[in-house]
Amino acid sequence: MYDGWIDHVWEHARHLNRPSVTDVACSDGYFLYRLLEKGAGSAVGYDRDEKRGAAIDLLNRITGMTVQFRPGYYNSQHHTVANAVPADIVIASAIMVHVSDPLHFFACLASLTRHVLFLFTHLDDAPDLRITFRGKLRKYYDDPFPNCFNADTRVSRPLFEVAARELGFKQIVSIMHRPEWMPLEWYRRQNVMVLLK
Repeated sequence: MYDGWIDHVWEHARHLNRPSVTDVACSDGYFLYRLLEKGAGSAVGYDRDEKRGAAIDLLNRITGMTVQFRPGYYNSQHHTVANAVPADIVIASAIMVHVSDPLHFFACLASLTRHVLFLFTHLDDAPDLRITFRGKLRKYYDDPFPNCFNADTRVSRPLFEVAARELGFKQIVSIMHRPEWMPLEWYRRQNVMVLLK
């Protein structure tokens, strides 16, 4: 499934000459390594868990590729990823649901994105412009109020579309389910998109 998503991202970036890639919540860097294999020129990953750096060092040695790991994460107090630099392709997979200020996070992603944003998140199907916080406070991180809504934050689809236009994205391409991926029952609750500037 992830490889299918990466194929979609690359389809919209292949015209770029050795595009740069940034992943703002990279975990062990799977998306970054796969995009380097496709022809990306550079890859930088940020993650809140500094231990991910050791995994990326190991993977760099095994693969012979170079992913730069930078400890860091989106800071809801300052609405930034510290020291992040813009890239041709930006990845934000399964992280928008864990921030208390999703519109500021979206704006941060837009400021980092030169051409293509890959976003995997939940959107609320409510017809109005809304942000919904679900689950308990501080489920994953012990951040102070008001940045403690990190269980399941959802932006309504209409609000997301307004925000995308305001932030300069010209097109939103949904990545549709394929039978060989996760069960459709799970997938239909997700929103997997490529946004283009």
